[in-house]
Amino acid sequence: GAGGSALQALRTLRLFRVLNKFASRNPRFAILLKSMVGTAQALKYWLVLFVLVLYICTLMWMHFFANTLQFSEPDDSAGYIGRYDNDPRAPKLLPWCELELDTPLAQQRTSWHYKQDCIPRAHYDNFGWGFVTIFQIMTGENWNAIMYAGMRSTRDNNWEWAFGILYVFLLLFGQTLFLSLFLSMLLAKFDDFRNAENEKFDAEQEVKRAKSRKSMEEFEALEDGAVDGNEEEADTSRPKVAQAWAELPGQVPGGDAEEHGLVSKGGKPSKHDEDDEEEDDEDEDDEDMWSLESGRGWPHGWSWFLFPENFPLRRLANWLLDQEVTIWGSTMKIFDTFILVCILISTMCMIIDFPLADPDNPIIAAVRTLDTVFAVVFITEMGLKLIALPVVWGENAYFWSPGCAWNWLDAVVVSVSIMGFTGGGPSELKTLRILRAFRPLRVVKRLETLRNIVEAIFNSMKELGVLLIVFLLFLLIFALIFMMYLNGTLYACSEGNVWFHRDLGDPDFQSFTMPLCLSNTSLESVMVRGEWDTSTMAWTKNTSSLCGTGDYAAFEVPWQRATPDTPVCVARCDPLWRAEFNSTYAAPADLCPRKYAIAEELPHACSDDIAALPNRSTFQEEVGFLYIAAMQTSYVVPCGGSTAESILGGAYPGEKNSCRSRYCPVVDEDRIESCKLEAELHPHFCVDACSGSADSGACLSCRAEYRAACECPDFCTPLMKDAALCTEQGGAWEQVLSHNFDNVWNSMLTLIEISTTEGWVDAMYAACDTSFSPYVQPLRDTSHPVWMLLFVVWILFSFMFLMNLGVGIIVDKFMEMRAEGKDIISPAQRRWVQFRLDLHTRGYVFILTNLHELPPVRRAIYDLVEHRFFERLIMGCIVFNTCLMATATFPELETLETAWWASIRMGLNYFFAFIFTVEAVLKLIALKKNYWKDSWNRFDFTCVVATILGILVSVMDIGLNISSLASVIRIFRIARLFRLLKFKALRPLNKLFMSMAISLIKLANVGVVAFLFLTLFSILGVALFSTVSDQSDTHDSHGNFRHFPNAFITLFRASTGEAWNEIMHDLHKDEVDWFKAGSWCTPSDLFDTETSYDILKHKCLIDHPNACVMTPINGWSPMPWVYWITYTWVMGLVIMNVVIAVILEGYEDTKTRDEAEIINSCRNLWGSKYDPDKRMKIPFPDALRFIVEAIGILQRDGLIKGDLVNIDLPVSNGNFGVDLSDFPIRFARALDIKPATMVEFHVAAKQVVRFASIVEENERPAVEVIRDLESTDENRKSKDIKRIKRLEAVSPAAKAKGEPFMKHIAAIKIQMRIREVVLRIRNKKAKNLMDLCNVGSGVVVFDSRDEYLKFAVATVELAEKCGVTAPVAG
Repeated sequence: GAGGSALQALRTLRLFRVLNKFASRNPRFAILLKSMVGTAQALKYWLVLFVLVLYICTLMWMHFFANTLQFSEPDDSAGYIGRYDNDPRAPKLLPWCELELDTPLAQQRTSWHYKQDCIPRAHYDNFGWGFVTIFQIMTGENWNAIMYAGMRSTRDNNWEWAFGILYVFLLLFGQTLFLSLFLSMLLAKFDDFRNAENEKFDAEQEVKRAKSRKSMEEFEALEDGAVDGNEEEADTSRPKVAQAWAELPGQVPGGDAEEHGLVSKGGKPSKHDEDDEEEDDEDEDDEDMWSLESGRGWPHGWSWFLFPENFPLRRLANWLLDQEVTIWGSTMKIFDTFILVCILISTMCMIIDFPLADPDNPIIAAVRTLDTVFAVVFITEMGLKLIALPVVWGENAYFWSPGCAWNWLDAVVVSVSIMGFTGGGPSELKTLRILRAFRPLRVVKRLETLRNIVEAIFNSMKELGVLLIVFLLFLLIFALIFMMYLNGTLYACSEGNVWFHRDLGDPDFQSFTMPLCLSNTSLESVMVRGEWDTSTMAWTKNTSSLCGTGDYAAFEVPWQRATPDTPVCVARCDPLWRAEFNSTYAAPADLCPRKYAIAEELPHACSDDIAALPNRSTFQEEVGFLYIAAMQTSYVVPCGGSTAESILGGAYPGEKNSCRSRYCPVVDEDRIESCKLEAELHPHFCVDACSGSADSGACLSCRAEYRAACECPDFCTPLMKDAALCTEQGGAWEQVLSHNFDNVWNSMLTLIEISTTEGWVDAMYAACDTSFSPYVQPLRDTSHPVWMLLFVVWILFSFMFLMNLGVGIIVDKFMEMRAEGKDIISPAQRRWVQFRLDLHTRGYVFILTNLHELPPVRRAIYDLVEHRFFERLIMGCIVFNTCLMATATFPELETLETAWWASIRMGLNYFFAFIFTVEAVLKLIALKKNYWKDSWNRFDFTCVVATILGILVSVMDIGLNISSLASVIRIFRIARLFRLLKFKALRPLNKLFMSMAISLIKLANVGVVAFLFLTLFSILGVALFSTVSDQSDTHDSHGNFRHFPNAFITLFRASTGEAWNEIMHDLHKDEVDWFKAGSWCTPSDLFDTETSYDILKHKCLIDHPNACVMTPINGWSPMPWVYWITYTWVMGLVIMNVVIAVILEGYEDTKTRDEAEIINSCRNLWGSKYDPDKRMKIPFPDALRFIVEAIGILQRDGLIKGDLVNIDLPVSNGNFGVDLSDFPIRFARALDIKPATMVEFHVAAKQVVRFASIVEENERPAVEVIRDLESTDENRKSKDIKRIKRLEAVSPAAKAKGEPFMKHIAAIKIQMRIREVVLRIRNKKAKNLMDLCNVGSGVVVFDSRDEYLKFAVATVELAEKCGVTAPVAG
């Protein structure tokens, strides 16, 4: 019962122990698992917010649309029913649909389940379905159909556009914003948790290594103490690894492990380098991983273990492989280039060729001949490399070396090419020839840019594999839960006018079975006896005597199942039945005629007109027509023919034409005994019939009927309950959907489809209509609360969590690989390099220079067209003209009310055409040939010319109308609005736009890889499915694999998730499915276009192919499943996620890339204030003021950080014309400029960036900052640096003479410092002199004349210094 199923569902949780086992054995798996758990826990607040948003939106949408979505055709929202009740005081829509009680069956069905037939499944009539509908819109599944239904349900259709905007807002807010927020949070949290777990794991490993080193040291100490000088004992104490080394092949004679570093002298293990000790065991060097030895003896380096490296044949092979040629300065290997060209041509040949192509067509014949030629070329290539390179052991070994996966791919493709030369062979061998489609992937190996992307994908496979294990485990758990409750329930009756148990007063399946009459002469389906009387609520006119009379004349035997759970059988021939696999019983030849065995026996598929032509049909085709007619015929008959009354007497009244007796008259005894046990243990059949007594007639009859069906399983399909009533009344019990949960594999496949959000809503609706019991007709919303919740949980967990974790893994791995190939540079260094590159590669700074040389009129026109108000006027005209064009309707309504508006619109269009023409003319006059430098000007001129031509053609009325084309071209002028992004207010939008532009450039290589994979899968699809019938619902004339273009378009459509699963199910149909659908398909082994093309062409099967899918495993084909799941995961989970990684990288670049904005800010300041004539040179003092002012503007705009810079540069009469005495020496270090009369713009702009680096890194010494910037030029490997040096070598700044600005500032500072010191010394001496002057005012007595004369001279000098007149002698 349900309780048992619930307990079984809980027992599936024991599978989580598998995760614990994996985690305990694989540390990296444990890290990823812990990261996932931590990420899930960190997102709990987002989940609460998401549920709250869903709750609010549900209430809002219920307010707008509750009880309004009612249509006569609810599937396509056609025929809106605007029914209100009759109360004028409170008009409101009726909550239920009106029932048409025109038949007895309709009169029985009056419950609320049937009153929703006019209501779409996605509605807002209650909170539950409203909540799920809002969630459905946020996942993007069929949201547009829900929007159209909401728009059509509005009472006033004039406001339907407003509700459309409401739905668009919900989609943008919910899917584009809210779910993108979830993705960004998930990636950030997952990255944080994984980094933390990795650091923790690395720390633990380091502790283990430290302990290991300590133990090794102790071991060495003990070993040193044990060695007593005896050399033999030392030899015996060597570790086993040294002994094993001595036994390895390739050992150099006389050498030992000591020579190779495995053990040290004396037999001790040698110590590793410090770097090796820090590395983990799994992160060893690639050479240690791939090379098995370091000796140079046999077989190391030997080819095929026979040819040494110096063998002449190998030397010749290597010479051929290494030949190079230089073309246009680029060196390339001749052999590799030749093979690359062959691969491309071979790929084109596979694209052109397809199985349905006429082999007599010259092009096809040439293509298939070239395929043979290229197969020989590739075989020769592989043979040459196998001779030139070691096979397994040695450097660059073909099958065992770093990057050997590409060689394995080559080997597989070449091996398949060799199989192609075998011609015939078993079908399995022919099937392997489709692996030739992998040839395009060989291009990746030979193009480095593509190889890096593919290697990033493959390097992420390890962690993706761990994620896949987790996903598959959760998938298995959910699949078991869904299977326990939904197996056998997603079926319904194809006929609408059928009575079911709930209609016949037996909803619990206790008593009612349909009275029937059987034919006793020929095999015919049963005929219902009697009818339902709605007045008495009973089945009347069902007496047994009616059989054989009147309408029942051909049906003489009355028969009735014993209980509702007693089976009735649908009997039909099985096209997949094979005598060699079923020795127990044989198919009856009268019911199941011989199957067509050769192509000539196939029926034709021609139209009636062609089929009526002479010599069209052959007697052999009659075999096929008879077989198909028999396969498409089915009969509803008793399985064994017993009844509850007759079984007690051992009689079987319906046995003669029962399924078992007609199709399996002889059954093996072992099969009979097995079916007896199965009848007693079956979980569904005969459970109610035998609930009382196993010896009752009802139980015995029920089990006898089931045994009969079990003994003939290939021909008899047992049905009970509503399914039995359906078939007995002429209906067919069919699957509701193309997928089901009948077994664990189907359940897992269905959940994989749902995890891509494809078809999950239909599966949820079907599950909500089930009653947890098989063979019961679904009823709308029978069990909806349970399945609504389960499906939403699975979508949240699989699509939004696990799938997006795959995004995180690929993005991280992609970023890591991109970082590995780059030098680690600081943001300032990166900006310095990129700024210089952008500055010198820019086409022009100002479109016109030296304006002072222009004539006055031309200068005035230039000032006009370059004025910001003129630009804004043109922008406004473009916007208004575009809006005006949006008001056009087709066809035009030529009425009096609209004629005036058409005239006004035409006049305005002519006016705007005149404005744009005047703009182009003015710019041509002002700029002349410089006009064509700007791409926007060229685009505008094209639009103007097209507009004028359109007007002239329409006015001249020459019969050629290109006005529509001209209008379309004018619409593209709206692209000029992107120039508004240069305004400061729109700078964040400009960064997003630049992110998109950068990402588009970087996506080129990813696009090539995606194209290669699409080409690969397209060629595979053509090889596998080109001959499969395209008469299905989804695999049709618009989506098929007949040839490469159709296959490519179909796969591209599927890469967006559009109905890929339905195409997969259509391709998986076998003969049984086609016969049940009333059609047929040709077995794949008969639809052989290589040997039977003319025969198939004669039968119109080439023009209308209808082959069954190839079934290499005993009539079963997993190819569609494997093909489509692999394609969906490769393209949807891997390639598209690499696209996300590139976009994220582009966004990260634009967040820090402000070089273009710095150049524009410098350009605007230079042209508006310092150089209005655009001479591109300004005096040195102005250049210094320009640099300082530019730094201030960039700081205000937020382009650079740091403390505000305020440097005063007053005018001076010195050599430089500016007073530099107060210029900070720290900032002077940044200016790599030579004082000259005039300074170029490029020189000044570069100083701004150097200055900005000092300002932003104010905590570091300026010398270090400038040294870091200048050190970037030392990277000789960087292509950007080489290009910058070439551009700067021809720059005028490189030719400027004089000392650098820093030296001048330093000299000024030194001179100022010396003056200050001298001034202090002078002041001190002056003070001492004054003291001496004051002391000299007293009476001095001299001892001699000489002493007096010396004093007199000193006094005169002192008087002069003191400013006093010396006394005159005498």
